[in-house]
Amino acid sequence: MLADRLPVAVMAAGSSRRFGSDKRSHRLPDGRTMIQFTLDQLVNAHAIADILVVTSDTSITPDLSSPVSILVADNAISGLGSSLNDLFGYVTREPHYYDAPAIAIYLADMPAIQVSTMTALKAKATASHIIRPTYNGVAGHPVWIGRAFWSKFLSLSGDDGGKQILKQFKSKTEFVEVDDPGVVLDIDTPLEAKAWWESSV
Repeated sequence: MLADRLPVAVMAAGSSRRFGSDKRSHRLPDGRTMIQFTLDQLVNAHAIADILVVTSDTSITPDLSSPVSILVADNAISGLGSSLNDLFGYVTREPHYYDAPAIAIYLADMPAIQVSTMTALKAKATASHIIRPTYNGVAGHPVWIGRAFWSKFLSLSGDDGGKQILKQFKSKTEFVEVDDPGVVLDIDTPLEAKAWWESSV
């Protein structure tokens, strides 16, 4: 049943202004694109049928043996907050997600998160809590949002990524310290992508 199959959303609708090009399509030394690498990691921790890629278009549809679901965020051009609004509007209305107690929010430009971290956080997800990893005390991603808080994200707009909502419900958040710098490492420039790759091989 779906209550035992927790959905995850990969936020991949950004404009990549700092990167200088579409970082989702940035080619890594092994030939995979950034989005492809991130999704390959996710597939090792989550059922492929549970992965929902939130994007501004369908041009980054990943080349996986089984396709993930794609949600085109109509208001993505306005920023991450608007994309989250579209996402939570969709999962709240869509019958397929009626029994889902929680959803994870991953960012497409954070490919370094370890699979063991993904599965450990997933095991803690509940409908009534927010689960967030920390590394050396710094909060990171993914963030598991319990169903009790989904409606709060329907008020987001523009580039407000939900920080105020997370701050508001800090008392309902379980911070999980992990030995994984990937939870706080986002890739914003080609040089950062190169440095991450070289440090990981």
